[in-house]
Amino acid sequence: MHRTLKKEATLPPEHNVRAQQGRFDYFQEEYNDIRPHEALNMQMPNDIYTTSGRAMPHKIKTYDYPAHYEVRRVSRNSAFRWNNRHINLSSTLIHEYVGLEEIDDGVYNVYYRDFLVGRFFEEILKVKDVIKRVPTRPRVVKKCHPCTQNNVSPMYPDCTHKTYNQALQRTAIAVAELRR
Repeated sequence: MHRTLKKEATLPPEHNVRAQQGRFDYFQEEYNDIRPHEALNMQMPNDIYTTSGRAMPHKIKTYDYPAHYEVRRVSRNSAFRWNNRHINLSSTLIHEYVGLEEIDDGVYNVYYRDFLVGRFFEEILKVKDVIKRVPTRPRVVKKCHPCTQNNVSPMYPDCTHKTYNQALQRTAIAVAELRR
């Protein structure tokens, strides 16, 4: 599906965002309403799609942390306050409450609801990962295309292959963690 999307809706790219969005919208309509799919026994996706019977809540219920937890709110700067200091945590938790459970003197497990986010060390005022990151093999880029001879990614002209490969490695690590 992604190869088809790329071929039909992005190559060559349109001259502005509005025109590109128009191509995406046309592709979505054709893909879901007009084009039959072999995997769906030559039916269109919209013909067999049914909405979920489970309703999504309008607002997620607040979570009550155990009484022995220190509860802190993550602010707009991705940090929570600890003794009048900002402790960086994660931008994904902005405006959410996290619970800190003391496990040793000055060492706290940081939870978002019942998910362990990391370990906070009061002495150095940092939250560190508690999960060992999965090492990945560095991706080797062969310089066969003319644009790679300048050591620049063809998809991201501002980005060198070194920084592009580092971003790919971080993405692979995140995906591996989600699969656990």
